Amino acid sequence: MNIIFLGPPGVGKGTQAAHVVSKFNIPHISTGDMFRAAIKEGTEYGLEAKKYMEAGKLVPDEVTINIVRERLGKDDCKKGYLLDGFPRTIPQAEALDKICEELNLPIQKVINLTADKELLLRESLEEEYVVIVDQSIILKHYVQKLKVNVTIVVENYIKELMTQLKKLKLDLKYMKVKQHL
Repeated sequence: MNIIFLGPPGVGKGTQAAHVVSKFNIPHISTGDMFRAAIKEGTEYGLEAKKYMEAGKLVPDEVTINIVRERLGKDDCKKGYLLDGFPRTIPQAEALDKICEELNLPIQKVINLTADKELLLRESLEEEYVVIVDQSIILKHYVQKLKVNVTIVVENYIKELMTQLKKLKLDLKYMKVKQHL
């Protein structure tokens, strides 16, 4: 089973992933875990990611996508995987689609986990994810931006699914017409 979990930090992706990976005996792959492993292994993209991370910057899509490609290409993903929190942008989603096609690992489920925004904010502040004078404003902005990105990615997958369903419907109509020829 090839699964993607989307959703903001603190929504429970990791908790739910533990149950799913246990049931299907597949690896749980989070972006952070991929970065740490690629850095530890000294891969080209891992070392590139390390530069950004040490500078306190976000790792660019190109580097992240290549790390995902490296990770999904490993043997333990051949029977399935659970991607946790990736993709977060449309370019990442499009790149993931290509990677999955290249590796013959089609995405089978996309699950968007949600929770009350105020609950997420409260839990995030309690766990001190952000240490800034006005934590709530910064975190609200981050959660809102992430929610918008995740919503766009989910909508992209829904749009792709609808396109596939329309094609299937046309194929079925053609099959019915073909039967009468």
